Amino acid sequence: MPRKKKLGVGKVSKSRIISNVAKSTKLPQTTVKLVFDEIFSAFIAELSAGNTVTIHGFGSFDHKFTEGKVCKNPKTQEKVNVPQKIVPYFAPGRNLSAAFEENREILLSLLASKPDSYKQDEELELN
Repeated sequence: MPRKKKLGVGKVSKSRIISNVAKSTKLPQTTVKLVFDEIFSAFIAELSAGNTVTIHGFGSFDHKFTEGKVCKNPKTQEKVNVPQKIVPYFAPGRNLSAAFEENREILLSLLASKPDSYKQDEELELN
């Protein structure tokens, strides 16, 4: 199964988000960083305890179980047992999905402007 390609013009770092929030709230960056770090520490603590973290309108952070399986090492062709795992999972909420839908044309134009990077037969989810 081919990998899904990412849309967009670049990555946004944690420091950039902190800087933007500090500017819009007129709070010191150190305060915003402290709150940001505490929020994500709480997310990690709740998720690692088996709880679901839901932010109304944005989405839910949860975990999924992946089944164990036997795979082949592509170089040696040796069979390798991959154990069952618990992995983090994010399900977008209504507001986030609506924002993607509102920007559908922009996202599709980004896709069309990069013909070498994206192939028509690859999966693309915009919702």
